[in-house]
Amino acid sequence: LYEILATLPAQLQPHVDSQEDLTFLWDMFGEKSLHSLVK
Repeated sequence: LYEILATLPAQLQPHVDSQEDLTFLWDMFGEKSLHSLVK
């Protein structure tokens, strides 16, 4: 799980212009993914 999540920022980086946008997407996706996987 963490290995997959750890690779996502690197994959998203080329498609995101702003570091803030990347952080925003990472926070949203990370929380949703963790909650869905825990349930």
